[in-house]
Amino acid sequence: AGYTVLLAESVPVAMQQIEKHKPDLVIADWLMPSVDGLQLVRAIRDHPEFRRLPVIFCSAKCGKNDVLEALKKGVSDFIRKPFSKEVLLQKVRACMGPAAPLPPANGIPPSPPPPAPKL
Repeated sequence: AGYTVLLAESVPVAMQQIEKHKPDLVIADWLMPSVDGLQLVRAIRDHPEFRRLPVIFCSAKCGKNDVLEALKKGVSDFIRKPFSKEVLLQKVRACMGPAAPLPPANGIPPSPPPPAPKL
């Protein structure tokens, strides 16, 4: 879909990636190896530069209370597993805001429009 994706297997590695690459969005699972995703959300929200960075949780842990807890802890949006590519892309676009341009489908930027005719 034209997005650059970075992977991290732990909170410290994720925070290093975030500090180095300054992403527009983080997608995380609640259930991560050796840690829960809320620890990553806390680390992001505690970092002054990334306090407002959107975070989407993707998880099979999706009871009503689970989703509410995640949202209260600072998750921007929640996707229940399993999910489709279309749902993920729609959630990504929604979190990135209306000003975020959609990436071109073929990876090639569109040509500029022709100049307006002179009258």
